Amino acid sequence: MPQDVPPSSGSQRPERPDVPSGRFRRGGTPRGFRRLNLDQMHGRLLGVGMGFLAIYGAVALKATVATVLMPMEPEKRQIAPQVPEIPKSDPRGEMSGDFVLPTVKRATITDRTGQALALSLPVAQVYANPMELIDPADAADKLRKVLPQLDRDETIRRLSLKKQFVYLARDISPVQEIAINNLGIPGIYFEAGERRHYPLGRTAAQIMGSVDIDDHGIAGVERYFDKRLNSDRTPLRLSLDVRVQTVAHDELQAAKEEFSAIGASAIVMDVRTGEILAMVSLPDYDANDFGHAPNDARFNRAVTGMYEPGSTFKLQTAAMGLQLGIVHLWDRFSTIPIKVGRFTIRDMKTDHFAPWLSLPGVLAYSSNPAAAHIALDVGATRQQDWLRNMGFFNRVPVELPEAGRPLVPASRNWGIST
Repeated sequence: MPQDVPPSSGSQRPERPDVPSGRFRRGGTPRGFRRLNLDQMHGRLLGVGMGFLAIYGAVALKATVATVLMPMEPEKRQIAPQVPEIPKSDPRGEMSGDFVLPTVKRATITDRTGQALALSLPVAQVYANPMELIDPADAADKLRKVLPQLDRDETIRRLSLKKQFVYLARDISPVQEIAINNLGIPGIYFEAGERRHYPLGRTAAQIMGSVDIDDHGIAGVERYFDKRLNSDRTPLRLSLDVRVQTVAHDELQAAKEEFSAIGASAIVMDVRTGEILAMVSLPDYDANDFGHAPNDARFNRAVTGMYEPGSTFKLQTAAMGLQLGIVHLWDRFSTIPIKVGRFTIRDMKTDHFAPWLSLPGVLAYSSNPAAAHIALDVGATRQQDWLRNMGFFNRVPVELPEAGRPLVPASRNWGIST
């Protein structure tokens, strides 16, 4: 039987069945294994790279289509609807349509000639959704380029709140709105609004009044006609004439300064129709700064102030006596002083020297005792009825909510001196 012969030193070492052929290095890996792993890794990297290339290519294609080839319209809330639309051009390159300013809700107020006294301008309110912002500090810095009045620290604080709605600025112009929209800040939105403007400033300021932040009237005709102004966009035409108003204001201002008066008022009225052509109260204020006007300036002395009529009431007394048939033009009245209780009704010594005056003379010299005799002849009951029918016990009949109610003595206190 053949015997096993040990291999000589020069013979080939038998191959191990569990190890691939090839040379070995102490502590290393087979070269075939490493080459195989490198080939597999290169293939995988190539596949991943091609995948990313495809994704970025798709994103770039979509961005090109969305911004260059077929740009998408911004969201309605991203840019407010009151921003004017640019008219499109026709095939000939000419602009079609008109450049129309956005409509506003509240109607314009004009004088009798059509001069605008109050009108609304389109504005926008800027608000943000802090949950959509990436960098509040960067957003604040960008916003301050358009709205420098914003406080940077406060704006950053508001933009960092864990809320979905915070106001940033109110009543910005359409130009500012477009500028902010062009900044492309995510999470910044606009809300359509309007702001009331009074182009003539101080002219008829107390008559105009003002509106609040929600565009509702709070004083003057703005308040009296609030429902009408917000429901009908047809201009509201007043009986005022700004030309007469301006002249009355200048003349009244000069008189106030000449006599160092603390206040003054004047009314110009058409006696045939009762229409008020001018109404001035001094001191006054700029209607565009209603919120900072002092109370004394906002006080309309022409309709809110209460004053004793004085000698002007003698005209009512004479008319009352004539209408009731108590007195006649040819009647004569004593000018001798009348003593009623602790009161003495007399004339000034320089008024006249006649002890008796006819009815025209009573008015010409404004005699106090003679007018008192007419009132006494009429009597308290008929006097009250006549004054009530003439409207002296009611509010001033004018379309202003500030119109005051007269201070009238109670019937039980209507004594002889009254």
